Amino acid sequence: IDLFFDGQVVFIEHMEITFFCFQCFQNFFSQRFEDHSAFSFQGDGMDGPDDVLYRPTYLPAGYTQDRSQDDLPEDMAIYVNDQEQFLYFSYMAGNTAGTFAVDNEHSTEKLITIGKDCQAHLLETISPDYPSFLIWMDEEKGAAFLIDGYVSPEELIRVAESVQAQ
Repeated sequence: IDLFFDGQVVFIEHMEITFFCFQCFQNFFSQRFEDHSAFSFQGDGMDGPDDVLYRPTYLPAGYTQDRSQDDLPEDMAIYVNDQEQFLYFSYMAGNTAGTFAVDNEHSTEKLITIGKDCQAHLLETISPDYPSFLIWMDEEKGAAFLIDGYVSPEELIRVAESVQAQ
C-alpha cells in the first residue's frame, strides 16, 4: 500500500481522502473511490440543533413535495416533477455522524462556493441517466447537506442557497 501525506490530502492506492475541520463537525473528510465518493461527517456529540427542520424555499419549475414519502425521517425530503424526475434533499445536524455516498462514475467533481462562503462539492453528471449531486456544510446552520437530482448545476446551487430553517 502506497501511503503519503501531502498537505491536507492523504493518498492510499486508488483512494483519495481529504480532511477538513469545521466548527459544527469535529471531522469531515471525503474519500474518492473508483465508482463512488463518500463524504463523512463526525460531530462532537454535544447538544445541537436536533429540532431544527431545514427545507429549500426554492424548487425548480414543476417540482412539488412527493407526498407519498411523508413517512421519511424529518431530515429528508423528496420532490418530484411531472416527468417523475426526483430531487432529493437531506441533511445531518452537526452533533451527529454519518456519510453521504454518491456515484462518481458518471460525473465530474469540483469544489465550488455557495452562498457567502460555504465550500461545496459539486458532482455534475455527464450522462442524462444519472443525477448530479451537491454536498456542503453550513457553519451558520450547523449542518451538512446533500441535494441530488436531474437538474442543472445552477438549479442545484439555487436550491442549496435557498435552504432555511422552518
